[in-house]
Amino acid sequence: MQGNNETSQNAPEFAGIFALIALGATIVTINTKLLSGKLKMEHLLRGRSLKLSKRVDAFTIVPEVNISNSISETLTVLEVAGLDRPGLLYALTSALADLELDINSAHIATYGERVVDVFYVTDVDGKKITDEGWSDEIKDRLMTVLAGEA
Repeated sequence: MQGNNETSQNAPEFAGIFALIALGATIVTINTKLLSGKLKMEHLLRGRSLKLSKRVDAFTIVPEVNISNSISETLTVLEVAGLDRPGLLYALTSALADLELDINSAHIATYGERVVDVFYVTDVDGKKITDEGWSDEIKDRLMTVLAGEA
């Protein structure tokens, strides 16, 4: 009878494992639908509140966008920093896609409520962004995203 008692004591552990398996299956299903185009990211984010909590309001994080052509020989480096929120990475990468920039590499980091994302990009021809006017347009667009206006 002791075996039955041990089994019932382990039941919560098994329930946790089954919950993780179910969560994993849900993530796979959602990713499959996103990649196949059957589901749009905007639809997933629509149900989430993008309004920041009062706790986050206590933080003052000044948004920044830095563009550099000196870090890499072949790529333009965009460093984006600001206050994190749900959907921010999606909004940033969507803006880069709208600007017809190719992301060759992305380095994503979050430090508490602060996000620092670095994108190594090229134009559609695979070249660095050297036009100052276009660089200004990229910076303005990313600052708009960081401000939550896009």
